[in-house]
Amino acid sequence: MIAISLNIDSKSNNSVGFLYGQLIFYSQSIDMLFAIFFLSLIANFSSLQIREMDSLYQYSQESIVISEKAPSIFNAFRYGLWSKYNPLTNILQVGNVGMFDSDCFLLHSAVEELSLALNLIYYDCVDYSSKKVQKTIAFIDNDEVEHSFTITIDPLEYENVWYLFEIIQWPLLERFELRFIYKQETFNRFLNIKKPFKDENLKLIFGGGMIVTNSKIGIITPGTNCNSFQLSGWLKITDIIQNSDVFTYQLIALTSNFQNQLANKNLSPFTLSYKISQIKNQIIVTTYSYTFPSATISFSDDPFLITKELDLTNTLLLWQKLQVQLLDDQLIINVKFYEGHDIYEYNIQQQVNQFKCTQFKLQYGNILQSTANYFKIIVRNMGFNNCNAIDTLQICHYSCEECDGPTSNNCLSCSIESQRIYLPDFKACVCPFDTIDEKKCKSYTDLKFKVSDKRKVMPKCNYGYFEYEDSCLRCPTIINDQFVICLECIQNPQGWSKNSQCEYDLYISKNGEVANQKWRVITLQQMFKEISFFG
Repeated sequence: MIAISLNIDSKSNNSVGFLYGQLIFYSQSIDMLFAIFFLSLIANFSSLQIREMDSLYQYSQESIVISEKAPSIFNAFRYGLWSKYNPLTNILQVGNVGMFDSDCFLLHSAVEELSLALNLIYYDCVDYSSKKVQKTIAFIDNDEVEHSFTITIDPLEYENVWYLFEIIQWPLLERFELRFIYKQETFNRFLNIKKPFKDENLKLIFGGGMIVTNSKIGIITPGTNCNSFQLSGWLKITDIIQNSDVFTYQLIALTSNFQNQLANKNLSPFTLSYKISQIKNQIIVTTYSYTFPSATISFSDDPFLITKELDLTNTLLLWQKLQVQLLDDQLIINVKFYEGHDIYEYNIQQQVNQFKCTQFKLQYGNILQSTANYFKIIVRNMGFNNCNAIDTLQICHYSCEECDGPTSNNCLSCSIESQRIYLPDFKACVCPFDTIDEKKCKSYTDLKFKVSDKRKVMPKCNYGYFEYEDSCLRCPTIINDQFVICLECIQNPQGWSKNSQCEYDLYISKNGEVANQKWRVITLQQMFKEISFFG
């Protein structure tokens, strides 16, 4: 799986700067995660110091002096770093070289404090053309001999895998150990040198991404995924606006949260589209699986893209339940259309290699902003989890036992235990008349109410007022020597509130006799306006 090659050059007056050649090292943190531990000359290794780096700005430097005036042959120094490759994480760029300028990533360098002459360099290269991933460390020792070690790594064992690089040096014993640790495997190389540097006053420079302590992730940037995700929700196409015989409408796109090449469809974990034609309708799903862990290659021929087409046997104008899950490099997609008691189910399961620790952006709707061919869609209960969790998508509304959609008007039956009444014309399960709907049908005994046996004593209202609950309200009337408006309220003050209409007005002659009785109707809204007016 991993091979180590050792190259020792003859004595040279130059530092290892020759390694740059035509290489451009991308020295930003978007794809490397570090923890640094450093130990200057001490008597033993018991005081190992862990140096944690800022998870959003991964750059650190340390000035040291490597002196040969050590009092004991047991004195030694030791330092190293952990690294992990995650090209789609959202850690800020560090350095002048951009992500798309190089496929070689600078992890660590040691330079002379003042002259900045290169003494040691450690970098990774992800070469898509040769399909090789290699780690290289090169340095010039105290005798100005140049050394170079290269580790070739299985491309599918590189992304999201922690690697430890470590140097252990006993100067007076002239013993040097280079150590690489990968999972449970350790690779060592030994040299008889005093130190892996030409100079004494050095600046150790580290760059990279997130934080790890004792090979365990300490902090993950909020909003990034935990090597899995879940997407679920209800969708219903209510209308199809179509001006072409054949068109494709993209409804959902899950991409990395970038506005550059990293948002390419070859790096999109999931998209959902519908293809409409006169012959048949289809669901089109895309995802990706990298064959080589590089995010900066040309995607002109879609090297990572996976497209799946599903022929639909049902109408599109139904409620559909969508569930998508990525777990253990398995992408599982399930779509169910509901038409009464009939269910049309479509499934996709695909093994994928996708980049981890990605911050996602979820879009849904008319993503391509088409004005000629598009859908009108209802979206309900759409949810996205960036880590593996229990799917909380509710299959039916709480009032339903069986359903063909997520609302209270999509019930096909009611459970016997709920005591709900099924209304087939409305496809609804409602509570009985004497109960309250609080997700369960509750009676007054369930709510711990008590029925009072005390009879309410209503007040005796004055003439021109009517009884309402335990109050007296003025009738919507005018009473004088010539007429009485709303005769019903005047004649029936106890029961008029139960049938609050004014149909008759009474007109009185000068001698006190009834001259005319006029019929009219006043609405309840007009009544309260008149109460306010007369009050």
